[in-house]
Amino acid sequence: MRNSILIEISDVYISDFDNKLKAPEFIESTPEGVRILFYDIDALKQYQDSLLLADEQLEELDQPVGAKGKINKALINALQDNQVVLDSIKAYAKALFQFVFKREGHRQDKLVILNDMLTGMQETTNSWELENAVRESTYELGDLVLNHNLTFNTYAHNAIDYNFEQIRNRLITELQVLKTGVIV
Repeated sequence: MRNSILIEISDVYISDFDNKLKAPEFIESTPEGVRILFYDIDALKQYQDSLLLADEQLEELDQPVGAKGKINKALINALQDNQVVLDSIKAYAKALFQFVFKREGHRQDKLVILNDMLTGMQETTNSWELENAVRESTYELGDLVLNHNLTFNTYAHNAIDYNFEQIRNRLITELQVLKTGVIV
C-alpha cells in the first residue's frame, strides 16, 4: 500500500549480489550496506519469491547464503508493515459495515445504504472525498461514530507515503466481501 518501499540493509553489500544472490531492480550502495527500492508491495513479493527460488538452487549447489538472511528479515519487516495497513483497512470496513447493519431498519434499506456507500467510494479520488461519501451515504442512520482506535485514516490521509487508490480499492473489496455474507 506504500507508494514506494525503501529498505536499508546494513552489512549487506553490492558485492554480495555478484553471482550469489539475485539483485533487485533498484539497488544502491550506502556506507553501511545497501538501499533497495520497490515501487509497490507486489514487486517486493516477487523479489522475495525469487530469493526463495534461489534458495533452492543454492542448496543444490551447497553454497553459503549469509547475506540472504539479512535481506529476508528486511523484506519480512516490510511485508509486516503492509499487513498492518491491510489489517487497518479490514477493521475500518468491519466498523462501517457494523455501523450500517447494527442500526434499526429493514435489511433491504441497509443494503441500499451500503450500495450507495460503495458507489460513492468508487468515485472518490482522495481520503476527504471518501469520508464525505461515507457520511453522505450513512446520514439517515445518524452520526457516524466509529472506534477512535481505528488507524485507517492515518494511512488514507497520508498520500505522500501511501497509495490512496490501492487503499480505497481494498476497502471497497472488504466491504463487498462483508456484503456477500448478508446477501447469502
